[in-house]
Amino acid sequence: MTSWMVYLLLQLLFQSSITSYFVQQTATPDSSAEKQQEEELKEDPTKQRQRRPDHPVSQYTNDSDPEPSQNNKTEYTQSQPSLMSTLYNIGSGHPHCSIRLSHIKEHFENEDDVKGEVSINTLIEGQVIYHDGIKISLIGVIESKVHGLLSSTPPYQFLQVTRELELSGEFQNQITLKFQFTRPDFTQDSYDGIGLKLRYLLRVEMSYQGTLMKALLTEEQDLKVKNRSLPHHNAQDSQANLKQDFYPSIVNTLVPYNHPQTSLNLEFTLNKAKINIETEFIEGSIKFTEVNLQTQYRVQSVSLQLIQQEIQVSTSSKDFNQKIQLSEQNNHNNIGENGQKLYDIRTILNYEVVDGCASNKEVIPFSIPLSEIEELTPTLKNVNNKFSVKYYIKCVITELDDEDEDIEKVKTINSSLYELFFYK
Repeated sequence: MTSWMVYLLLQLLFQSSITSYFVQQTATPDSSAEKQQEEELKEDPTKQRQRRPDHPVSQYTNDSDPEPSQNNKTEYTQSQPSLMSTLYNIGSGHPHCSIRLSHIKEHFENEDDVKGEVSINTLIEGQVIYHDGIKISLIGVIESKVHGLLSSTPPYQFLQVTRELELSGEFQNQITLKFQFTRPDFTQDSYDGIGLKLRYLLRVEMSYQGTLMKALLTEEQDLKVKNRSLPHHNAQDSQANLKQDFYPSIVNTLVPYNHPQTSLNLEFTLNKAKINIETEFIEGSIKFTEVNLQTQYRVQSVSLQLIQQEIQVSTSSKDFNQKIQLSEQNNHNNIGENGQKLYDIRTILNYEVVDGCASNKEVIPFSIPLSEIEELTPTLKNVNNKFSVKYYIKCVITELDDEDEDIEKVKTINSSLYELFFYK
C-alpha cells in the first residue's frame, strides 16, 4: 500500500473527529476558565476581565485594556496539536538533504581538511521535523562493483570518522549545520577498477519521526582523492613479493608466419620497464627482418597492447604471484582454492605502431604517452591487504590468413607478456 493510499484512508477515518475538534475549539468557550474569572471578579471588583486570545478585540468592553503579556503569547505558540501535525506529514516523504563542500580543488590529497555544511529541507513549507540526531561520517571503503548475490567480495571499510552535528531536537522548514574533518588519512588514491572500487564518501544520517513510524534519512557524496605521489610499495609487503624483473630493455623475436615463403621476424624492444605515468612515456622500437612481398601482403598491422591485471587476493596468498598466460585471458584457471575469483584483466590501450608491414630491416620507433589514459593507475601492491594492480605489455600482429581460397580470415599473433612498473 502506497503512502497516498494510506493518506486517503486516514483522511476518511479521522475526518469526522477533526471536524468536531475544530468546532469545539472555535465555538465552545472554556467554561472552567470563565467560572474562575467570574469568581475572581466577585472577590475583587477592581480586577479587569482578561482577554482571551481566541476572541476578537471588539468583544472587550474597555479599549484601554492592556495587551496580553508576552508569556501568554509564547504559551499559546508552543502548543502542538499532535493530530494535525501527524496528518500534515502524511505522504510528505523524506526531507531533502544536500552536502556542500568548501574545497576549491577538484580532488583531495592526504591530510587535506574536509569541511563544508549540510542542509536539510522539508518538502512542505511549515513542516516540523522531530529527529533523534544528525551525524556525518567520512568513510573509506573497498567494495565490489558487482552487487547482490553475485558479489564474491564483501565491502571492506578501512576508514570511518563520525561527527555528531546535532543531538535530538526539531526544526521547521530548514536546518543548516557546518562540519569539518581535520587531516584525514587519504594515503590511498580513489580507484575505479575492473571488479573492485576504492572510494571515499561523506554520509549524512538522520533518524526522525515519520508519518507512521521511525524513518532514516541517508545522503552520500563521493570524494575524489588523488595524491601527487604514492609509496612504491606498502610496508607489509615481503621482500620476495617486492622482487621484480625490471629489464633495462626488452628484446623479443616474434615469428608470426612460419611458411618458408612468407617468413617474418620482429624484434620488439622497450627502453625501460619502470615508468612515471605522469611525466614519462613507453618508448621503444620494432625492427622488421626477413620481409618479402608475400609477408607485406599478409600483415595488416602491428600494435602494442597495455593490459591491466586486478588481483583480488592478498600478497600473503600463494596465488598472488600467479602470472597471466595468454591462454588465461578467457579466465581459464582463474579460481582460487576457496572458489573466489583471483583476478580480472582488461586491455586499456591498443596503440597501432605500423599500419600494414614495414620494409625489410626497417626500425619503427614508438613513444606512447600515458597521462591521458583514464584507467591507468600506479602499480598497486596489497592495498589494505585486499587487492593489487599490475600492468603488462605485449606486441600483437594482425595477419590475413587466406589458406582457404574461398574465405579470408583475420587472425592475431601475440608476443609474450612483459610486466611494467608504473609509479608517480
